[in-house]
Amino acid sequence: NVDLVIEAVPENVEVKKDIFKRLDRICKKETLFASNTSTISITLLGGFTERPEQVVGMHFFIPAPVMKLIEVIPGLRTTPETFEKACDIARRLNKTPVKAPDSPAFLVNRLLVPMWNEAMFLVLEGNEPKDIDEAMKLGANLPMGPLELADFAGLDTVLAVMTEMYDKFGESKYRPCPLLRKMVNGKLLGRKTGQGFYKYEK
Repeated sequence: NVDLVIEAVPENVEVKKDIFKRLDRICKKETLFASNTSTISITLLGGFTERPEQVVGMHFFIPAPVMKLIEVIPGLRTTPETFEKACDIARRLNKTPVKAPDSPAFLVNRLLVPMWNEAMFLVLEGNEPKDIDEAMKLGANLPMGPLELADFAGLDTVLAVMTEMYDKFGESKYRPCPLLRKMVNGKLLGRKTGQGFYKYEK
């Protein structure tokens, strides 16, 4: 009996499809559905429901309690009213909504992924993660280095985003670094497993 449901399950189309189909059955017909997906088409997700005009993307950034941005992504069938309601909710959460296109990785990740990839190739070439992160924090005025941020996001999530983008665009800048694949296969996923590019206390 809620006005909005925000889906935030892992980046897996089949899992999200199941969630949206179940939500469609149990929620009142006026309920808006938002997805926190970082790569998957909102138009596609909306198509899993009987209310695609009430489905919108609301992509939060980590750490969500701190980061002010929410990318708000309308699908092809999202109504202007749904989009505006999502923006209003973002503002009520003390966030800044920015309209993003319904294309792979939207705005921020489209720019972030090549930086992540280059940072990982630099590690593969023998550079220390702390040196790369320190250089980017001081030289590019970033609050968090790219490798530290990747660990925070979860390297499995980073790989899923990169793979989706490489599949969609076919450009080498999105081709996942072999080191990333190796780390994910070895379950070194960042903060959530206690080790990624850095080690963390559990």
